[in-house]
Amino acid sequence: MDTSGFEGIAKRLELHFSGGDSDLRPLFDSRSTEPVVLDGVRPSRTADPPVVNQCFDSYVLLQPESESSLFVYPTKIIIKTRGTNQICRYIDQLKDGAQKKCLALSVCVYTQGFFTLPPSGTFPNSSFKEEVAFLEASVPSFCIKTDVITPLEMPSHSLGVCIACDETHNIAVQHTPDGLYTIQVCMIQPHHALAKKNFGPKSYDKLGAVVAELHLVRDDRNTTSSPCRYSARSIHRDPFLMIDVTVTQEVRSYGYASFECVGSIEDVVQMLKKVVDVFDPATMSVSTTCINSKASTEVVLPQTEVSQDVLQKVSKDMENAVKDIGFKCRSFGVDKSTAVMFQTFSPRRGD
Repeated sequence: MDTSGFEGIAKRLELHFSGGDSDLRPLFDSRSTEPVVLDGVRPSRTADPPVVNQCFDSYVLLQPESESSLFVYPTKIIIKTRGTNQICRYIDQLKDGAQKKCLALSVCVYTQGFFTLPPSGTFPNSSFKEEVAFLEASVPSFCIKTDVITPLEMPSHSLGVCIACDETHNIAVQHTPDGLYTIQVCMIQPHHALAKKNFGPKSYDKLGAVVAELHLVRDDRNTTSSPCRYSARSIHRDPFLMIDVTVTQEVRSYGYASFECVGSIEDVVQMLKKVVDVFDPATMSVSTTCINSKASTEVVLPQTEVSQDVLQKVSKDMENAVKDIGFKCRSFGVDKSTAVMFQTFSPRRGD
């Protein structure tokens, strides 16, 4: 992978709102009288209509140099991006938009992966510490927990986690066998022949086909932003799936791909196996969490032994799934306060 500034696992901002029975989704509808407009971006309603279902709406946000993905639920918003996009700046704008629906921000979850940082980031994204300080200023009355998970085995691969909630909510970190899990996967140096075959400039349709094959549904949509990035989304009920492939123009190679999905333990483990089989990357980092917000008088719900046992089971299930296709877990780390698990995998060649 080159050092042009793509930042590991994509930045991910998740905002939960509370206070009424209103629905946030109309705020982003082009037919709305007062649609939310984020600085420097616009939902690509003309080039790529939103993908919607009964649970949430999915948009692509077009920016000068790349794209971000926006998922809008009735009381939750997720923005996922990579590179130098300044998604932390959107918090105040989204809070203002939610107030029009009598909803207030109650929980904020931000994650940032690191393998290579831009040579010169701009405020507030020049460092994870700076991003956390910016988040604290945006929600000054919230209780905030932060951590950077840095496995000893591979210190060059780490994950920054920041969770903030108001005094009436907590972050439930209990892992249960029947819970919904989110996995975020970053793949460095996907197999060049496979990437060229499936994700070249004339192969936009194949990317959508890969999404459909991985998720086993037919309601996929494709979006493209030639020449630097190709992305596809697929949604089915509450779970969603998204793939991003970055083409590094300097060396005409395919240096980066990211993947995210939501589902049961069995779903995400099987999905991870399929993704590895499709991309065959040189290195892969995976963050896994089962975070939910709920009203509570306590700020953080401690993990139980059952929760820890389930987390260990998820870890072993993932290791075994990719072991069958030649990959080995090289590092493991977990933040107990936020219940985020972080693993790194690579092929077993030479072991």
